[in-house]
Amino acid sequence: MVALYLLLGSECSHGALLLPSTFGTSSLGTTMSGHYDYLLMLYGLTNAPAVFQAFINEIFKDLINKYVITYIDNILIYSTSYNNHIHNVRTVLTRLLQHQLYVKAEKCEFHKDTITFLGYIISQRGV
Repeated sequence: MVALYLLLGSECSHGALLLPSTFGTSSLGTTMSGHYDYLLMLYGLTNAPAVFQAFINEIFKDLINKYVITYIDNILIYSTSYNNHIHNVRTVLTRLLQHQLYVKAEKCEFHKDTITFLGYIISQRGV
């Protein structure tokens, strides 16, 4: 059995997340000069990481625990064969692009048989 891993790091992890138009008015702010909606979710705002995690979970809801594990801006893709891995990676990257999310190449680790994810070393033998 072959185990292949890919770790993706999101471009928006250290700044702000562009809010999708379907996000609604939950980011609405009121000032003396009027009502405003944020176009970006700043990570300094209360619950921003939790909201981003919910957004990521919604994007990958049918893939999580099949071949994807997510934690905020970390996405782990795991596969048992090279051909499946290529398909899985392409599916995840396509979903990210559809939602205008991007990855930083320097934060990614491609086609590894052992990988560190959230401080754990993961390999074909387990954690």
